[in-house]
Amino acid sequence: MMSIYLFTLVFLCGVPCNALPLKDSIQRELIQALTANDVKVSGMPEVPLPGTFEGDMVMTPIQKKAIRDDIIARKTGNLGRKRKLLADTNFYWPQAIVPFEIDASLMSSRVIWRRIQTAIQMWESKTCLRFVPRSISLSGQLGHKDYVLIQSDSRHSCISNVGRIRGVQSVNISAICSAGRIAHELGHTIGFVHEQSRPDRDLYVHINYNNVATNRTGEFEKYSNSKVTTYRLPYDIGSIMHYKSTAFSIDQRLLQTITTDDPLVQKWMGQRDDLSFLDAKLANLAYRCNNGCPVSPPCMNGGYIGPTCTCVCPIGLTGPYCDTPIIAQGCGGKLTASSGVIQSSNFPANYNPDTECSWLIEAPADSRVDLKIEEFHIEEDFEDACNNDYLEIKLYGLQQVGQKYCGESARGRNITYNKGGHLLIRFVSDFSTEEKGFRLEYRIV
Repeated sequence: MMSIYLFTLVFLCGVPCNALPLKDSIQRELIQALTANDVKVSGMPEVPLPGTFEGDMVMTPIQKKAIRDDIIARKTGNLGRKRKLLADTNFYWPQAIVPFEIDASLMSSRVIWRRIQTAIQMWESKTCLRFVPRSISLSGQLGHKDYVLIQSDSRHSCISNVGRIRGVQSVNISAICSAGRIAHELGHTIGFVHEQSRPDRDLYVHINYNNVATNRTGEFEKYSNSKVTTYRLPYDIGSIMHYKSTAFSIDQRLLQTITTDDPLVQKWMGQRDDLSFLDAKLANLAYRCNNGCPVSPPCMNGGYIGPTCTCVCPIGLTGPYCDTPIIAQGCGGKLTASSGVIQSSNFPANYNPDTECSWLIEAPADSRVDLKIEEFHIEEDFEDACNNDYLEIKLYGLQQVGQKYCGESARGRNITYNKGGHLLIRFVSDFSTEEKGFRLEYRIV
């Protein structure tokens, strides 16, 4: 099976952005609570607005020309000079501060205002970026008058400019824009482009052009390495900036335009619940959020130094150096023996609600890990996305999303991890509907 690597695209910041230290970090539990009753829009068609690029990005004439020239150069093989799109630091927000204003028409809607707050918290809780109400004093501090106007769009679209473009720029939202979709647009505002636009995307996902709507094939163009930088992070199917699998489809409910070799990983595609680990890592690298840290601890397993000068760990890991699995309510742990058993809490009785735990199998670099799933009974998700309770097996790396199982889909499976080194297995349950759980055996060979 082809290895799937995941990484998010962002325009390069050429000089230090003088990021501020992180303040008032918002915990993941708070974001989950704020979005618990949010509108589910995953099945709603995302209708592109005329004049936008890739459905929701509003480009300046210079940006449009750079992208057009880049696409032509990539297709002809004449890439010319190695220039970065938006490499000028004017396209980044100085001091990692994004001045903003919310149109009065949105302030009267408590639901939309709450979504805007939640979207901002998604970025502020994991990066040094700050969205600050614009003012004369703030303009004096930053040395510019540029700001973002968050406003309502009567044509029911979620769109935004890309990067800082000078003067006033817009993030247009409407009633169909969930908190996650607003966070996606704010990602464009700080400089992110769509994940599947990276130049090597065809190694990890497939574009099914036969399913793409008429005149929409241009939405799946790629950028060259001379126009975007990935900071050498892996491709991120779980990115909040990734298209969903039916984007620009002839039938957005049935026909997929983007697929992966492993359908169990595709379940993450197009999620709008929160930033992925790699989304946050990329923003922290681009905005140099750890500038000023006097000492850098040796983060392991893909962890990185965050704004608080401590290690930020891949999901499922914790500890000062990201070498400890999350243990909770009788499940999870570090496994060093050559073989053993992994099972949910209370097995064969029902597992605990509202739980997250993980197992880290520490295998030698030149070995493989064989898994045999003997019992598997987890809450069924009839949308086949496993969004409630699930088991995740990170076959493609500790930073990336892994295979996702729920229901009884994994029972009797034999799975081989042959990349060598550590393998992480995660279990997540929500607050309701507990089942018998799972039991599997592992063996290091």
